[in-house]
Amino acid sequence: MNPYQKGAAWRIWDLQIQTILDDGYKSLATYYEPLKGLDAEKWGSFVSRVGGESNALLYDSKAYFGNDTIPKNERCVNHVSTFFAFLEIYKPHLGLIGITDHNYHDEMLLDEFASKAKNATCQVLCGVEINVSGIHMLVYFAAPPYSKTTFSEGVKTFLSKIGVDAPKTGNVLNVCNKAPQDVIKEIQVSDGIFIYPHCNSDNGLFQERPRTDRTLLSNIFNHLPAIVLQSNNKESIEKVANYIATNPSLFKSKAIFTTASDARCLNEYGKADKDGNYQWIKADPTFNGFKQILYEPTSRVRIEKERPEDKQDYLVIDNVRFIGKATDITFPQAKIEVNDKLNAIIGGKSSGKSILLYYIAKTIDSKQVSHKIADSKLDLAYDFEKEPEFDFEVKWKDGETFTLKNNTQEKSRQITYVPQMYINYLAEKGGQSELRKLIQEILEQKPEFKVLYDAQVVIVTENKVKLTAAIETYFQIREQLKANAASIRSKGDKKAREENIRQKIEEIDALRKSSGFTPEEETRYQELRTLQSIYSSRFTNLTGFKQTYESDYVNHLTTLKTNIGPSLNNIHINTVAKFLRVSFLGEFISKEILSDNKRINDLLDELIAKARRRIEKVDDLLVLNDERLAYFRGLISPYLQRIKNQEKLDELNEVISQEQLVLDEIAGFETTRSTLLDSQVTAKKDFLKAYENIFESYKAIADTVNSNPDFSNISIEKGIILSSKVVFNISKFRENIISLINSQGYLSSKIGTFINGDNNFIYDEATHLQSIELFFEKILNYESSGIKFNAGGDVPTVAKKLFQDFFIVKYELSQNQESILKMSPGKKGMILLFLILHLSNAAYPILIDQPEDNLDNRTVYKELKEFIKEKKITRQIIIVTHNANLVVPTDAENIIIANQNGQDNSKDNEKYRFEYITGSLENSFENTSAIGILNQMGVKEHVCDILEGGSDAFMERELKYNLKE
Repeated sequence: MNPYQKGAAWRIWDLQIQTILDDGYKSLATYYEPLKGLDAEKWGSFVSRVGGESNALLYDSKAYFGNDTIPKNERCVNHVSTFFAFLEIYKPHLGLIGITDHNYHDEMLLDEFASKAKNATCQVLCGVEINVSGIHMLVYFAAPPYSKTTFSEGVKTFLSKIGVDAPKTGNVLNVCNKAPQDVIKEIQVSDGIFIYPHCNSDNGLFQERPRTDRTLLSNIFNHLPAIVLQSNNKESIEKVANYIATNPSLFKSKAIFTTASDARCLNEYGKADKDGNYQWIKADPTFNGFKQILYEPTSRVRIEKERPEDKQDYLVIDNVRFIGKATDITFPQAKIEVNDKLNAIIGGKSSGKSILLYYIAKTIDSKQVSHKIADSKLDLAYDFEKEPEFDFEVKWKDGETFTLKNNTQEKSRQITYVPQMYINYLAEKGGQSELRKLIQEILEQKPEFKVLYDAQVVIVTENKVKLTAAIETYFQIREQLKANAASIRSKGDKKAREENIRQKIEEIDALRKSSGFTPEEETRYQELRTLQSIYSSRFTNLTGFKQTYESDYVNHLTTLKTNIGPSLNNIHINTVAKFLRVSFLGEFISKEILSDNKRINDLLDELIAKARRRIEKVDDLLVLNDERLAYFRGLISPYLQRIKNQEKLDELNEVISQEQLVLDEIAGFETTRSTLLDSQVTAKKDFLKAYENIFESYKAIADTVNSNPDFSNISIEKGIILSSKVVFNISKFRENIISLINSQGYLSSKIGTFINGDNNFIYDEATHLQSIELFFEKILNYESSGIKFNAGGDVPTVAKKLFQDFFIVKYELSQNQESILKMSPGKKGMILLFLILHLSNAAYPILIDQPEDNLDNRTVYKELKEFIKEKKITRQIIIVTHNANLVVPTDAENIIIANQNGQDNSKDNEKYRFEYITGSLENSFENTSAIGILNQMGVKEHVCDILEGGSDAFMERELKYNLKE
């Protein structure tokens, strides 16, 4: 079984260590005491694995290993066992080591390392370090070279072929006098790989000596398309990298930069460099994994302190599995491992690829899956969940586990699921609303946009409330004005009544004159008449004020208190209910809101009481006014009594009194009318302003996209631009507004030029507000405009609907000024995939079923693969694909291979109807005797066998950085 079922993962590698054979090796006995003192428990765990402390110190000593009285096999086994026991306890982070003793000549040790590593956590690359004409090289082999039975024998044969038949001559290491290019040819004979170690020291490729011939150096450097350079720390290797970068004419091949410890004791293997950096390699810890860094030199190698490209555990699916009864042989119930980067699900037709992706997605977000499948009209006949015991499990890296049928579980994790043909649906006209929603979601994943967008949404929501209230108030006042006008009409002609009073007063004056008033009495009489008139007018004014103040303010306050009390109580009840599970918070909020309720009610009570006190003061003023009026009536009474025809006088006064009462009522109605008219103007301004604010908020959202390159410049390199504008839902406007108006004849002649010949509204952003206001005025004055309403239509109904929100923020994608709407389906699909993969700031997983649909191979290879390679660094991706270019050139970290029994002759499964295996691209083997097609070959072979062009994709990639000339 493949031990690396998650595929390629970042591990710490040490690609150059020296063993106990090296002259400078430090035995454990020379440094064990600080280790033991630092952590006695860890030390005890280590020595217990090798039979105690004395054995540990003995087996890792040069004296023991060189003792010829002890069988060599026993010495090798004991030393290597001690070696791996130490690594497992003290270096559990170490994934692979490269053993590179100088001119290795031991007949057994290397093979014991290789044998023991098969069952160890840390793996071993077997090799040798050589000096080629003053330049050191580390050479590794996948298997014993020259078809020898052991690595020791194969390495000795290799050394002999390059003229190194013994490790030393005297005390000096032997040097291979061949040219590096000739040694490289010999390495290629056995498909070996080499590294130039400590590359900028005196025995490295970039040795800093005056005699170094840079032309010779560049010939060696450029001999192969890619070479691996190594130093013992990041700072040193960066100096070499900078030197290469500043001399592009000399160095044309691809340089792959690594570090290694070159350690000579157990405690220093796999150590960080002087600044705390480790060598990270993203690959299986195998020889084939090592070869991957030659094919993917920029994405598989890092020299860093922490694990590269780490994602938050809660954003990574760790493994999935089917669940069913034990006797069911439809699906295996073993875990299917998932890598945190790119996972490619491959297989033949109906092999279970899409089923797996579908159930992963549905287990996490069933609503999204159902919605997208329904929208795109996909016919997915996956109904395995109808079986009572069928279930599916998704386990996240942080330990959280979701199951398909657990409907009570709160599944707060997110994914983006793109089912097969969904991109086609978005690209078609029917998917435009869904595309707009998709772009909106992507934009909202950008915090800067989200803040601006949410602020505008709040403004729109608030103004919709204001608009509704203001337009309701407007039409309530409109009805009140109608009633007021009827009341005024019912009181008759105001001017006629005023003229009647004037005439009656003239008649009284005539009676007075006939009674013989002296000039002094006449003057006094007129003064009293004037004062009486003043207090009569003041009575009228005070009475009108009291009536208006009571109806327009005090009653409104009372109504507000009546309405707001239950609303506040509902807020309290609903809010507290949300926090019942958190007792302290619920109790705190309850008390706080109750206190707020009381404060609001107390304030309203205070305002109402204050208003009533003001009315009482008006009543007091009215009493005083009545007293003064009575006083002046008393003063004027003797003068009136002197009038001879008292009967006639009484009659005239009665007429005047009755007429004045009616005029007082008319004055009150007119005062109310004036107030209502002012309120109506205010209400109209309010709802027009609210509508304008809504409109401006939509424009602000569109302007935010258009004015900010972070939002609009989707890809400068690809020439992809996102633009936005406010559009008006004309069809919905017709359905809600125009349909209520009798459309006989041209409405443009009755309403305005913003109605076209088909009686549809013409939206023009620049004049829209004026058009809507004019439309409103025409509806108000429908009779003079010649407008008639259909059933269900009237002035208030149509006017209120007129100010509904028919605005839409529309997003448009274009590439090199060509609108996506005019593109071919394939090109359109490419842009949409780019949008989904490349733009989203979201960090949660993305699941895509056959993203290559409708795309030609060139587009997939040239564009889509780059999108995926870039996005997988920050976001876990799981794709179903038939295209080798989405597996090999993208350097998919994990391949999930699916197969269904009976779909293809000679490709049966081991036990189940559907079976799956996982692993990296570097997993390669053939075993025709194994049971089940999935077990008979490695991942690489399956990719070549299943995917069209799989072999070509591998060949193209490997030729690019091939070690062979």
